[in-house]
Amino acid sequence: MPNVVKSLYHDLTPSHVNPPEWALNGANWLTLFMLVLVPLAFLRHLNSLRHTSYVALFSVAYLVVIVVVCYFWPMKGMPSRGEVRLVHFTPQFVATFPVQVFAFTCSQNLFPLYNELKSNTQERMNIVIGGSIGSAILTYEVISVFGYLTFGSKVGANVIAMYPSTSLFIAIGQLAIVVLVLFSYPLQVHPCRNCLDKVFHAGHTPVKAARTDGEDEEEEVDDEFVPTDMSTLKHTLLTTAIIAGGFAIAYIVDDLKTVLSFVGSTGSTTISFILPGLFYWKLTRDDPGRNKTLSRAALGLAVYGASIFVFCLGFNIYQVVRPTRPSLVG
Repeated sequence: MPNVVKSLYHDLTPSHVNPPEWALNGANWLTLFMLVLVPLAFLRHLNSLRHTSYVALFSVAYLVVIVVVCYFWPMKGMPSRGEVRLVHFTPQFVATFPVQVFAFTCSQNLFPLYNELKSNTQERMNIVIGGSIGSAILTYEVISVFGYLTFGSKVGANVIAMYPSTSLFIAIGQLAIVVLVLFSYPLQVHPCRNCLDKVFHAGHTPVKAARTDGEDEEEEVDDEFVPTDMSTLKHTLLTTAIIAGGFAIAYIVDDLKTVLSFVGSTGSTTISFILPGLFYWKLTRDDPGRNKTLSRAALGLAVYGASIFVFCLGFNIYQVVRPTRPSLVG
């Protein structure tokens, strides 16, 4: 955010006017943003976050426009383009793989979406899943391809930072990225809180459901499948703990790529590869009519995810703790 403030001041005020010192402190902005995020994080339903999601989607669209426009009409002050290759693997590919996994990890919000849809049929869910993942792929491809063609091998991890901030067009784009990341946080708090609620759930009492055939008998229904709202106290405590932990990490760590790498190699790999494979294999292994090929493929997916988990997590830890080489100058 300090860089965004500098850009806006440079574009909207005379050159001799400098931003105040407090506006150049990232910790101050983090505290101010928490005043906006805390009420949003306490909302119980994803539907309540639809308005902030509209703003976030507009921010993504604006970033796409910047990347495409600056490719066809380069701005003054942009760095020269490096070498462009069709295929080029480097050791840094391993570091970026967890980020790629994180980029497509959206299954944690699948069940809340299913519960809140007015018509949650299989056909409607297929449209939701295909539309969300398809639009994400299209957005990622446009930004990555045009960004790489613009800067070549010199492209950085944050492509928006590569463009000169001397233009209001770019400064607003940088602000849009801040807004995008800001409004994405409540969407992650929601599934995290629900998962912690299940983890700390002390047990359940079977719910009696009346039979529909007119008989007096009642059958037990596992309350795991009955949607229930957590108590206000538990909702408050869990949300407060999540916000406090997120604030602490954001206050200490200033490299977003490092955070995404660790999240992608642990949580995203578990959600996207390990758990789906294990669940399918466990549910079908005792079924006489199961498809053995799919069952084995699901188990292979889980093993593949576990391998990625260990390898990428180890590589990320090495990147953090590796000693820096002493300078030979002097």
